[in-house]
Amino acid sequence: MIYTWGYLTGTLDTLQRHQEARRALIVDVRYKPFSRAPAFRRGPLALVFGSDYLWVRAFGNRNYKTPGAPIELADPAAGLELLDQAGVGLERPALLLCACREASPCHRATVARFLHRARGWSVAHL
Repeated sequence: MIYTWGYLTGTLDTLQRHQEARRALIVDVRYKPFSRAPAFRRGPLALVFGSDYLWVRAFGNRNYKTPGAPIELADPAAGLELLDQAGVGLERPALLLCACREASPCHRATVARFLHRARGWSVAHL
């Protein structure tokens, strides 16, 4: 199972509740794991979630800085390999993390579609 969530829709506590309820691996799919909200930067997320957090630059959108540019995932095959190594699908679900409020225009929906096609995993946008 794949879940997606954008942190502009809630707080770190909300993310923790989603992660704990699903026992999911948080997969940070941002090309650069930086945020104006300090709690959602890579370092603090890694401290809070430890081994339940994984940044996967390969799932990041290379064109994230160019408004209107098509979504181009950095290296989705390499990202899939990292998820396989982490036991996603067999041992636990993944919760794809990005900033965007809405999933549909966000590249995390593109990542979720890729994972659905590649592994048949169900997708739910939180």
